[in-house]
Amino acid sequence: MVRPHTYSSLVLLAALATACSGGVGSSSNASKDPTAAGAEDPHSDSDGDGVIAADDHCPGTSTDKSKWADSQGCSESQDGDNDGLSTDEDLCPNTPAGEQVDGNGCSDSQKAAAGNGSGGAGGASAGAGGASAGGGGSKSLKDWQPSDDGKAAANGFVTFVLDPKGPVPAVLKTLEKNVTKLANGFELSGTIMVDAPNNEHITLAEAKVKLGYDSTKGEGLQSFEGTVRVPFPGSGFMQGVKVDDLVYASVGYQRGKDIQNVDAPLKDERKYFYFTFSAGLSASIGDMSISAAGGQSVTMTLDPSDPSFFLRASLAGFMGPVDDASVGFSLGGHLPFTPENTWGLDASKATFDGHMWIGGKLNLNFAKLPIAIGGNTVVDFDPNDDGKTMFQGATDGATYGSNAEIDVSVDAKVFSIELPIAKATTVAHVGQDGAWAMYSGKLQGGNAWMPQQYVPIKYTAELKVAGYASSDIEQSYFSAEGEMSLNAQKLGEWTGLNLSELAMVQASLHADRKGVLLTGKAATTLSPGLGLNGDVDAEAFFNGNPNDWYVTLDGQLAVKGIDLSANAHAKLNKDGLFVSGKMSTPISLIEMSGNITSAGVDLTGHAEVEIPIVAGKEVAQWVTDKAVCGAEVITDAAVCGYQTVTSGAQCGVTAVTSVAQCGSKTVTSAAQCGTQYVTSGAVCGYKTVTSAAQCGVNYFSDLAHCGWQCVSTGNCSCSAPKTCQVAASCNAPKTCSVAATCNVPNTCSVPGSCEKVKTCEQKLIVPDFDYGTFKGSVTVKIGNSGLYGNASGQYCPKSGSCTTIGSGTVKATSGGPEACVTIAGLGEFCAKI
Repeated sequence: MVRPHTYSSLVLLAALATACSGGVGSSSNASKDPTAAGAEDPHSDSDGDGVIAADDHCPGTSTDKSKWADSQGCSESQDGDNDGLSTDEDLCPNTPAGEQVDGNGCSDSQKAAAGNGSGGAGGASAGAGGASAGGGGSKSLKDWQPSDDGKAAANGFVTFVLDPKGPVPAVLKTLEKNVTKLANGFELSGTIMVDAPNNEHITLAEAKVKLGYDSTKGEGLQSFEGTVRVPFPGSGFMQGVKVDDLVYASVGYQRGKDIQNVDAPLKDERKYFYFTFSAGLSASIGDMSISAAGGQSVTMTLDPSDPSFFLRASLAGFMGPVDDASVGFSLGGHLPFTPENTWGLDASKATFDGHMWIGGKLNLNFAKLPIAIGGNTVVDFDPNDDGKTMFQGATDGATYGSNAEIDVSVDAKVFSIELPIAKATTVAHVGQDGAWAMYSGKLQGGNAWMPQQYVPIKYTAELKVAGYASSDIEQSYFSAEGEMSLNAQKLGEWTGLNLSELAMVQASLHADRKGVLLTGKAATTLSPGLGLNGDVDAEAFFNGNPNDWYVTLDGQLAVKGIDLSANAHAKLNKDGLFVSGKMSTPISLIEMSGNITSAGVDLTGHAEVEIPIVAGKEVAQWVTDKAVCGAEVITDAAVCGYQTVTSGAQCGVTAVTSVAQCGSKTVTSAAQCGTQYVTSGAVCGYKTVTSAAQCGVNYFSDLAHCGWQCVSTGNCSCSAPKTCQVAASCNAPKTCSVAATCNVPNTCSVPGSCEKVKTCEQKLIVPDFDYGTFKGSVTVKIGNSGLYGNASGQYCPKSGSCTTIGSGTVKATSGGPEACVTIAGLGEFCAKI
């Protein structure tokens, strides 16, 4: 049976205990006076619980010795030390009177005595993810072994750790009497506590579960199966929750990806407790109620490290009806909200941690906000982080964050628009001083939501949108960004003009109570006569009042192809299309303004002009021109200069002896050529000699000539040298070539000869004769045919009086506009304006 009081599955905090005991924990083991009248014998055991009266903190517990009582004589549901926790949830029994306790029933003095600062006698756990698991003395989870499971501590509790080597182990505690050892685990019957942060725990009442080891899934205890009462949260921000009746549920322990029938932000590889039940569940806290209808299977998940709960249920109360939604609770306010869309959002308000998660559609009309959120909503009940929520009397309300499709109603002056925004992020706040919501998302292409009768805006591509809704309607607005255009047909109906579709890139739309303002860069123009020559800023405003709406273009505009510079302006309203700008010429800027109507274009500007009257004029003058007058050849040093000549006739001669200039001659001269020794009759004469070698011999055969030879040999035959004339030898002069002597012409300077152009009288046209100046004013017009205009002013010649000319014109040329006037006898003269 469920205990007959308002149910809190998380431990009752000291605040609840003090409400019943004067604000402090106190022991009921007061001194007993055995002599007082009617006093019980301190050594007796009248209630039969096995504890004598002197030590019995809970007299009258039971007379049935089969009923269990602890060492203080208290049953599971009794509070022996009056600290607000029953025996089966009090990890530190016998708390000294007057000491405050934490959610596990332990005071600071008891924690200090335990030596680990996190538990009482026997060492209490620091909670899931904490430093120790308690049990038979403090033990770190990283050192936990399967052999440590089920060991009893001095406080009478045993500890079990599920998945001790996993990312977030779960620590369980129960009284030793509730434990039965099995071959591959344990069986627990009775109250089980699941450790939670900050020395709290979650109570699983009337449990009948089995814990088992499974080495295929991990080291240590891995399974947790059986039945318990649904552990509906009743601590943290949900202190004071009221539950009609806690139902039985089958319980398990699985990875997030393996848990079925729950729509919750679970992590795939993280392990959670889950509870499945089909009986109806109903609870309330303040003005909010949570209910799960009977007859259908519901799964609740529990993450004890937060702690947080998730289940499918319906909400009612101050948030309006939320039917068949996925609902989650983080008692410590640790559900993170991170915006998926940030365009147009206030970043300082867009990220926070909350206490509640809602998976169903949430309508904020209850807070006078025209927004319906599709789901995935995180709610923060302590927006100013002071530790106090609206359920505890705080006045700062609640903040909502969601990443889901939303429906928004925007009130823009005299009309409203309904917007279905996909992939939206919404952050809202509801408090005593009013409510607001800001949102950001995507708006699909199409114009179904746009009231064309008031706002002639069209778009076909996806838009980025953001907005702000407030219970003070004057502060609400809606913004969008993307490619948009103005409906030419609707604008034409309003103005009677032939208009074109005005497409905008980088367009931004802003709607509020004043109306709708559209700005962007124009990609096309409004009128066939109005062109874009560069960047043009477009702006349009509509509020349903024909007297207020307008469309403007500012930038590089052109009318009928005529540039009006980068500062041109066009405005379309109920009166028509007005255009102004500066027509740039090579020498000036002319202010132009006017209207484009159904009849056409009519823009006007004014300028001053000065036209030089310069033309050809015939004059007689002496000219020196070969083509006209001819030329002659003259010899004149003054005109032609000097020239150097080599001439005997002009410069005389000089006698020179030079082979180069005069050539050479052959001479025989000892003085010039030297001598040589020669034998020559012609040169040296002859001499007489008797010589056989030179003259030959004569042969004889007589005795007179042969003498002795004839006598001695008897042979008269002999020869004798002849006598003859031979050439004599002497030293004779040599013959050689020497330089000849001749007369050579001298070199000198004489007057030069050149061609001289003749001078003669000739009639000529002077092409740039200055006749005078025209000064006047110009009216420049741009019409259906382009640029035209007129000029008028005074022509003042160089000599004579000025005359008025009023028939000047304006012409468009490739070099820019010109003003032209006609001067009698001279012709037309033009100048840039």
